[in-house]
Amino acid sequence: MKTALTEGTRVGTQGAGRPIFEVDFQGKTLRVAVSVGDNGYVIGANIA
Repeated sequence: MKTALTEGTRVGTQGAGRPIFEVDFQGKTLRVAVSVGDNGYVIGANIA
């Protein structure tokens, strides 16, 4: 999750506002949707 948020490229949005990030992980390109709260905690995440 940290890599997706810090190094990933934002490529879209899932639902009402969960951003989708594209990141390379172990030689594969993955898309991960991550919601982060105002306090910095991850609220939810899933493979998109």
